[in-house]
Amino acid sequence: MLRAYLVFQIVRFVSAPFIAVIAYYVIRPESTEGTVALAFAAGFASETVLLWVRAALNKVIPAPPTGALTGSVVGLGDR
Repeated sequence: MLRAYLVFQIVRFVSAPFIAVIAYYVIRPESTEGTVALAFAAGFASETVLLWVRAALNKVIPAPPTGALTGSVVGLGDR
């Protein structure tokens, strides 16, 4: 679980600038203050965006089947 958390935080750190660039080209702020605010908002929103992506992928990629197996192991001398 710790490994998944660390990988998620690394991906979040790496993807934040890309999210900021996409937001900049979509919103096109007119002032420097708007650009700075957009950069901070994109940095804080990167976790939410990645959680949305993870949720979408979990819906597309099915989970492996789970279940229980019961029985007994019979040795050669127990037949």
